[in-house]
Amino acid sequence: MLAKSHIKKAYFSMGCFWSVEALFDSLDGVIKTYVGYTGGSTLFPTYNSIGDHLETVEIYYDSSKITFENLLMVFEKNHNYTTRPNLLQYNSAILYNNENEKELCLNWKKSKEEELTKEVLTKISPIEKFYYAEFYHQKYYVQLEPVIMSNLRSKFSTGNDLISSPLCHKLNAYLAGYSSLKNLNKEIKDFNLSKDAKNRLLSIVEGFNHTK
Repeated sequence: MLAKSHIKKAYFSMGCFWSVEALFDSLDGVIKTYVGYTGGSTLFPTYNSIGDHLETVEIYYDSSKITFENLLMVFEKNHNYTTRPNLLQYNSAILYNNENEKELCLNWKKSKEEELTKEVLTKISPIEKFYYAEFYHQKYYVQLEPVIMSNLRSKFSTGNDLISSPLCHKLNAYLAGYSSLKNLNKEIKDFNLSKDAKNRLLSIVEGFNHTK
């Protein structure tokens, strides 16, 4: 059983939160994720009225399996933090929970600026209020698939239970192309999906593997 003391949270902003959530969903040691808005001062932001907030992913992780430093390296390798995007909501940021995370982030930023000899635009600040995004943004790649969603809805009593489940977490990574067909074949029986949902999942993941 996972000890509560091992469950930590991290917050990263690195562009459109749909694919960023799926990326972190693919990591061993990440327990669950949610997308939302933070980093600004606008009260009660929504996707259509985001104000000065950033699209952000909230990550729950098992610190006995994956560290904050590991997550920071995934952040580094998977977005451009030296060029400002067209939209403010896609800006790069790390929202830290404590002084240890703050120090790690500031040291990382300083090291990258010295290495690249250019400014790293990542904003580093404490996490304050995290506003959860609308339901239709959560586990976006799963929600794009009506056959799979229909099967999942039959398994969970509420939408929140569905998007918070380990199964939905895994499926989101597969459907976004962040995990392999080889891995899927090893565990698809454990998902206990309907025949139609299973076939749809396999066809999508096979398509990703054929294009690589």
